[in-house]
Parts: sequence; C-alpha cells; structure tokens
Amino acid sequence: MSPLTNFPLPFSQEPSQPPPSSPFAADGASLSEAILEPWPPWKVSQFFTSLIRITASCGFALSWVENPEVRQFLSTFIPQAPPVSRHKLTNDILRKLTDELRNNVQSEVAGKDAVLQCDGWTGLNHSHLIAFMIVVEGKVFTIKVEEASKERRDAKHLLALLEKQVAMLEKEWKCSVIAIVTDASGESRKARKLFKAKYPHVIVLDCYAHQ
Repeated sequence: MSPLTNFPLPFSQEPSQPPPSSPFAADGASLSEAILEPWPPWKVSQFFTSLIRITASCGFALSWVENPEVRQFLSTFIPQAPPVSRHKLTNDILRKLTDELRNNVQSEVAGKDAVLQCDGWTGLNHSHLIAFMIVVEGKVFTIKVEEASKERRDAKHLLALLEKQVAMLEKEWKCSVIAIVTDASGESRKARKLFKAKYPHVIVLDCYAHQ
C-alpha cells in the first residue's frame, strides 16, 4: 500500500465556508448548485466524444476511464458527469463517433480523384495487418485496416484486397481511384504488376519511402 493512502487529500475535505454566489447562476443560486445542474443531452454527447478523443490522442488503454483515480477525479470535480465504462466507450460511443467521421469523410471525398495507398505490418501480438488509406487533395484518410494473419501473404491475396477497396471507394464513397501505391515487399511488387495488367488506366507506383 502506498504511504500516501492514509494521507487526506485537500479536495476530499469539506469547504469551511459556502462558495460565493455566482453571477452566472440563475435566481441567485450558489455556484455549486449551478454546477450540479444536470447536463443537457448535447453536453453529455460532447463529454463522451471528448473522452474518446483524449483516449486516442494520448494512446490510453480504454480501461483508463475505469481507473479508481480517474473516477475519483470525475466525482470530485465533475460530479454531474455521466458514468462511463470501457464497455460504453467501445460498444456505444466509439461506434457512433466512427460512423459520424466516416460519413463526414465520404461527403468530403465524393466526386473527387483519390490515390489509394496500402501498407502492411506485424503487430506486437504477431497479428499481420494491412492498412488502406486514400489521399484526396493533399489530405490522408484511413479507410480500412484488414486483419490478414490467417491469410497467405501472397500477391493474389493482396490483389484481391486492392480490388475490394477500389470497388468500395467508387461505389460507396463516390470517388475515382486514379492511382495506387503499395509498400516494397515482394508480394506487393507482384500485386502491383497484376493490378496494372488488369487496370491499365490506373497509375501504379512503388513507395519510395520503403526503398
């Protein structure tokens, strides 16, 4: 047990005097009464969205919101904040936010030319992942990350994935793929040749960053 466990924290103590009246509180209510007013739905949504963005930006594990210190902080300084759990973050908030972001990106790239990029890597857990991105007017958007650990790492499989992404982009995202770029692995080089043979109107490039 930490030696600080039995040490009272300043914020856990009751204030010796009531908080002053706030000019922003309605009908002369105290500041604490104004703060404890329930949040409207739009603010609850904004709170959850901010938690997801903090999680991604800081690289936190999703379980950070269940940490006892985080919960103590929220209950002390933001007592009107709705309860949140890892399950709610992943199965509710994250899905909704992802759908909103995808819809926004689709609207932004619709009717425009796109360059499709793909890059594969192996994670720390030995999972093989292939990420697909598009570049539209200088902006990069991730469109799909395929889990390919159980698939053979060969040119035919990568070619099928490239064709799948092109079809999805042109049908659902309403943009035109004018070029593709892959990493410099052997199967990627062969997949580019096969793609060029089937789709000669598309520019096919190697990735110079991998050279």
